[in-house]
Amino acid sequence: MAAPAFDHPVARLSPRLPRPALDLGVLSVWAVRARTRAHLREVAPDRLADLGLDARQAEAEAAKPFWVA
Repeated sequence: MAAPAFDHPVARLSPRLPRPALDLGVLSVWAVRARTRAHLREVAPDRLADLGLDARQAEAEAAKPFWVA
């Protein structure tokens, strides 16, 4: 009879394999946010209307940390 899966030698040494704290999907979203907010700081005030933003809204969005949606 085969040993149960949880009785595998690796499972005995490390019953729960470590997982990365962040996956690549989260990291790529954060990178896009950081890049977009950096570009938003450079948009000319007369062009903000094309984006549907005023200067105050653009500054508030650009000031957010990349991890905040």
